[in-house]
Amino acid sequence: TKTMCGTPSNLAPEIVLAKPYGDAVDWWSMGVVMMQLLIGKNIFDGENFEVVVNNILYTKIELPDSLSAAAKEVCYGVTIIFQQFFTAY
Repeated sequence: TKTMCGTPSNLAPEIVLAKPYGDAVDWWSMGVVMMQLLIGKNIFDGENFEVVVNNILYTKIELPDSLSAAAKEVCYGVTIIFQQFFTAY
């Protein structure tokens, strides 16, 4: 698939780069939403689409100290997956 659909700051790198993608993009979006719920903000949000795309491709994910150990463990698991995506682009 090569169509773009969804909340811009939740899109996977493959989508914003207009590359073919599969079901993994849904897992990416779920991870972004999960981190948003735990942290209280979208980690890739920006004032316009270009900034959002740049954030998706290049933002280093940092977790706040206020998260519980269990929440950090879940986020670090998702972060590892995110970083694998980042290094692929």
